[in-house]
Amino acid sequence: MAESLAELCESLPYGVYATLGNHDLYGHEQPIVQALRAAGVQLLNDEVIRLTHQGQVLWLMGRFDNHKRQRVHD
Repeated sequence: MAESLAELCESLPYGVYATLGNHDLYGHEQPIVQALRAAGVQLLNDEVIRLTHQGQVLWLMGRFDNHKRQRVHD
């Protein structure tokens, strides 16, 4: 699966983005993060990224689940 995900990430012009959910935090967070990053997935951890497509702005936001202690508070 890692090879297929890496091929997908390489083939998409805007990249692949993800954020972790609450079930990713139950003891497997680091292996999941490492696998996603190794494949070329950009994790958005309480971050916002601005993309432009055909002159239109698109904002992507990744929020930590509310179970994550490091979550930015509003």
